[in-house]
Amino acid sequence: MVQKSRRRKPTEEPITDDEMEALGAEDFEEAGEEDYEEYDDDYEDLDDDYEEAEAAEELETVQDDALVFDGPAEGLDTGKTMVGSLPVAEEGAPLDSKTQILASDGEGEEVPVLTIETADGTSDVEVVSERFVIGRSPDCDVVLPDQLVSRQHAVIEKRADGWYVVDQDSGNGTFLNEARIKEELLYDGDLIEVGDAAITFSAPGAGGAAEPATADKTQMLPASGLTGSGTSVTGAVVGPGAGKRKKMLMLGGGVVVLLLLAVVVKFVVFTPPAPKGPTAQEIAAQQLAEKAAEKARADFDKVKALAREEKWLEAVQLIRQVAKEMPDDQEVQEYKTTIQHEAAVASHIQEARQKMEANEHEEALKLLASVSADSMQIETVKQLKQEIEEAWRRAQQDKARIALSEKRFEEAKNIALAMLQANPEDAVAIEIRDQADKGLQKSKPVHVTHRQPVKPKTPIKPKSEFLLVGESLVSYRNAKLDVAISLAASSGVSEDGIKKLKQFNSFYERGNEMAKNAGQSAQAIKFLRKAFELDKKLGGGKGKINENLRGRLAKVYFVMGVDAHTRNKYDKAFQAYTHVLEYKKLPTAIERLRKLEMEAKKFYETAYVIKGSNPEKAVRHCKTVLGMVDKRNIYHGKCTKLISKIQGAAIGGVDSSGEGF
Repeated sequence: MVQKSRRRKPTEEPITDDEMEALGAEDFEEAGEEDYEEYDDDYEDLDDDYEEAEAAEELETVQDDALVFDGPAEGLDTGKTMVGSLPVAEEGAPLDSKTQILASDGEGEEVPVLTIETADGTSDVEVVSERFVIGRSPDCDVVLPDQLVSRQHAVIEKRADGWYVVDQDSGNGTFLNEARIKEELLYDGDLIEVGDAAITFSAPGAGGAAEPATADKTQMLPASGLTGSGTSVTGAVVGPGAGKRKKMLMLGGGVVVLLLLAVVVKFVVFTPPAPKGPTAQEIAAQQLAEKAAEKARADFDKVKALAREEKWLEAVQLIRQVAKEMPDDQEVQEYKTTIQHEAAVASHIQEARQKMEANEHEEALKLLASVSADSMQIETVKQLKQEIEEAWRRAQQDKARIALSEKRFEEAKNIALAMLQANPEDAVAIEIRDQADKGLQKSKPVHVTHRQPVKPKTPIKPKSEFLLVGESLVSYRNAKLDVAISLAASSGVSEDGIKKLKQFNSFYERGNEMAKNAGQSAQAIKFLRKAFELDKKLGGGKGKINENLRGRLAKVYFVMGVDAHTRNKYDKAFQAYTHVLEYKKLPTAIERLRKLEMEAKKFYETAYVIKGSNPEKAVRHCKTVLGMVDKRNIYHGKCTKLISKIQGAAIGGVDSSGEGF
C-alpha cells in the first residue's frame, strides 16, 4: 500500500542567496551550531518520550517528522514499500550528497488455527482470543458433544513466551502428541487429543517467544545514482548556486538520520531475545521423565488389575513404587492407602492359616479379631474364622474321646462344657458330656440298698428345628455331604430329611459343574438357587456349605454381569451385579456398579446437550440410564424428568410442568 506524502510546511521562509552572503562565514557556523543544539535537544526529548510509549507508535511519530519525498524511485528492492522518493534534480546539480528514505510496513500478527477432526468431519477454528476454552459445555469456544469430554476440558491460552494448552482437571485427560499433560507450550503442527477429537494446532512461529513486532523498517540510500534536480525540505530548488543552503539541509537531514538510528538501536537493544530451544541434556531428561511417567501409568493399571483379583500382597510393593513416581495423583494415593490396609489384612489371614495348621487355634483367632469390619476381605475373614473354630472343635472332640477311652471322665466333661460354651447346640459335645457323667456315676462307690428294679430308659432322639440332626447335621454344615448322607439314618434324620438331603447334593453338584462353563451360567444359577433354598430347611443356612453356596452364586452372577456389560447390555449387567451383592459383598461387583453409575452420568449429560437437536436420541439415552442404575440414584431421577420434558415438548411445546425448554 503506497502511503501519501506528508510533507511538513516550513516554519520560516527559506534563506535566499543574498541573505546567505550577508551572514558571512562566522555567522553561518554559529547558526549551524545553534541548529545542531536545537536538534540535539529535540533528540533528548524524543528519547524520553520513547521510554513511555510503544515502539511502533514512536516510530510513526518519527516518520511524520522525517523528510518525505513524492514519486517513485528506480533501482530499489521491490520487496519493500517506499514511502517517498527524491524528485528529479535540475541539470548540473551535484547528486552524491542527496538521501532518500524508504520504509516497509510490518506484517500483521497471524492468528493460530485449530483443525478439529471428529467422527462427524473436519473443521477449522481461529483462536480469536487469548484464552480459548474447549469442552462439552455450550459456553465453550469449541463445543465437543462427546461423553469423554469434560464440561470445560482444556484451554488454549496465550502467554508471554507463546501459546499453551492447559488441562482443566478433566476426567479423561488431555493428550499432546500422544502424551498426557497438565500444561505444555505449543509448537506449530502439534496434535492435541480431547476425547475422541484430534485437534491440530497451526501457528507459524509458535513454540517460543514470538519475534518482536518491529516498526516499519527504514533505509537510508544515497542518491548519487540518480539524475535531474531535487527538492529540499523547504521546497526550494537545489541548483549549482545553492551550496551553503545545501550544507544546512544536509546537517538537518543528518540529525534526523541519527534520531531514526537511535530509535531502531534502542528498540533492538531493549527487546528481549527469543528463548533458546532446550539443550540435549534437557531433551534427554525430559524423555527419561516421560518414560518413567508412562511406566508408572502402566504399573498403575497392573495395580488395579491385582486389586480386582484381591492379590493385595502382590499389589502393595507395586503401588508404593507408583506413588513415588506420581505423588500428586489423588487416585494413586487413595489406592495406596487402601491396598496397604488390605495387604496387612491379607498378611493376618495368611498367618492365621499357618497357626490353624499348627493347631494354635486361639492365636489364629486373635489375629483375625484385629481385622476391622470395613475391610474388603471381611467375608474371607469370617469364613476363615469359622474354619478355625471348626478345627478347634474337632481337636477338642478328639481330646475328649481320648479322655473317655482312658476313663478320665472329669477331663472329658470339662472339654465338652467348653465346647458347649462356644456352641450350645453342639450335639457331639452334649453326647460327650453325657458319657462323661455316666462314667463319673459308675466310678462312684456303690451302696447296696433295697430298691425296685429300674426299667431301661428309651433313648430320646435329639430334637432339631431343621431336617438334619446330630452328626449328620454337623457333617452337612462342614460341607461333608457324603458323610452327612451316610450318618443320616443313625443320627435320627427322618425319611423326608434324607430325601431332601440327596436332592440337595444333586442340585449342588450339577450347579457347580455348570458354573465352570461361562455359557451355562443361567443353568448353573437355576440349580444353585434350588440348592440354596433346600439349605435353609436342611441346616438353617449356616456353616461352610452355606458360605460355599453364596460364593458360587455370587461368582456366576458376576460372570453374567461382565458379559452383559461388555456387550453394552447395561440393564442386564446392573441386574447381575445387584444379585451378586445379595449373596456376597464382592468388591469387584461394587466397583462395576460404580462404573455403571459413571457411564449413566455420561449418557445423561449427552442427552441433555442434544435434547434440542436430537430429542429422540436423548430419550433413548435416558431410557438406557433408567435400566442401569437404582431408582434412588440421582441420574435416574434426572433422566425421568428430562424424558417428561422432551415428550411434553414434542406434544405441545411444553413439559409436564407447563414450562418450555
